[in-house]
Amino acid sequence: MSDGEVIGGNITDRALRKFITTPVPSLRVLSRVPFNSREKYSSTMIEYTDGVKKRINLIKGAPEVLLSKCSNYLKENGEKEKIPFNIEVINNLNQILNNSRRLELTSPRNN
Repeated sequence: MSDGEVIGGNITDRALRKFITTPVPSLRVLSRVPFNSREKYSSTMIEYTDGVKKRINLIKGAPEVLLSKCSNYLKENGEKEKIPFNIEVINNLNQILNNSRRLELTSPRNN
């Protein structure tokens, strides 16, 4: 960031960084998997301290690839719930994608 403006990364990276408003002083990148057109996703494992040391794997990519690797999601209140793979979920996903919206996933990992 420079004078409050996000610099670097692609447009999705910049949008995600603008969304994160809480400073993370002890952020450390542990590993990266760059995007490639065959795998259709990228990921970055970060570690930070928020009272205790935490690790989060941040993943972004094609919804059809990422959702096939997921079994749960976090509700708005933070509760974990199984993803109900049914026609309603598929129709909602297709509607989001048809409106040229992006789908981003984060995968928390407790280590």
